[in-house]
Amino acid sequence: MIENLTHLTLDSSHALKTAIGKLDKISEKILFIVNTDRVLVGSLTDGDVRRWILQGGQLNTPVLN
Repeated sequence: MIENLTHLTLDSSHALKTAIGKLDKISEKILFIVNTDRVLVGSLTDGDVRRWILQGGQLNTPVLN
């Protein structure tokens, strides 16, 4: 059975800050990044976010970066 996974997707143009908010609301702690055609282009975990911040990354950066 295939479940609806739209709650785990985020458009690639959204800022990392938006992704953090969405990750905080879901229990899976992973987001699938999709382009405007809803094609998978990557994934983002809470660990990815922590590493980005520790490296001095900005929260307004698009998640695709």
